[in-house]
Amino acid sequence: MAKKPLPFPEDQVPTADQMLNRLYAIEPNSFETERIAENLRGKRNWISAFTIPVSAILLVSMTLIGTFLSDRFVVSFLISALLVYWIGKIVEFYDKSFDRKARIQVLNHIAETETDYAFLPHFKSFLPNKYQHLVRALSKQNFFYIVPYAKAIQHLQRHLDHDAFRSYWHLSYPQTKPQQETQVQVEI
Repeated sequence: MAKKPLPFPEDQVPTADQMLNRLYAIEPNSFETERIAENLRGKRNWISAFTIPVSAILLVSMTLIGTFLSDRFVVSFLISALLVYWIGKIVEFYDKSFDRKARIQVLNHIAETETDYAFLPHFKSFLPNKYQHLVRALSKQNFFYIVPYAKAIQHLQRHLDHDAFRSYWHLSYPQTKPQQETQVQVEI
């Protein structure tokens, strides 16, 4: 029998069906950082589309103005290039802030999904070996593996044998096994 990842208190052990319902209630698309970042950008999504044309126009216009004022083309080009580079870095930092916010949001969602007693580590026996590093990290409450986490959830939702999981759960937590209501009658 496999070692339990994080034991439940005696009075709070969920049933196998509760764990399965919780598994299928998870939306794997809710872990897509790119989609969440696009939603966070909202109407400001046009900024990344116009970065290169605006940078080129700024570089040319600032170089022409600098050349007109100082009669030094190379110096005005270098100063203009540095200013455009600096403005580009500011825009890039602003754009990356949405990616960071989306990643933090997804990490918080994983932490909510795992709760105090872990979730995915209880399905460890039903995951391929390539997810064992993820299970160990989740047991230690390290939620930084976003893509493997989403893939593991999808794998379980598609390939989990419910009867095998119920048997495994009842062996791991015998107090959750449903009691037989009917008794066998012996005829003499």
